[in-house]
Amino acid sequence: MRDLEMEFRTDFEHNKDEALEQFYEHCERVAMPIEHLINASDNVVSMENIDAVHDAIQKIKDLSEYDYIGERFNKFKEEYPETFSYNFKRQAVDFLNDNLGYVWENKKWLM
Repeated sequence: MRDLEMEFRTDFEHNKDEALEQFYEHCERVAMPIEHLINASDNVVSMENIDAVHDAIQKIKDLSEYDYIGERFNKFKEEYPETFSYNFKRQAVDFLNDNLGYVWENKKWLM
């Protein structure tokens, strides 16, 4: 029964896990250079580092509308690339909170 469900998933659903994994890898690459700029005990950033932290948060926010290039198959079973667009806003907020201690207050953005 489970194999039957997997067989009938759409290409969008099929590629979502790989897209999410790739999204987190990109977020980690953006956050890694600035993690040490944030004081872990009280989440304070010094004045000279605010721009770098802000830019990283904006990049992660921009990544939340994520485009993933996955494979599709045509009716002749030939593989071709196609771009799938995913909304990973909630995952971006969770990543920012977990990795940078950033609390997202704009709930309207998540809609």
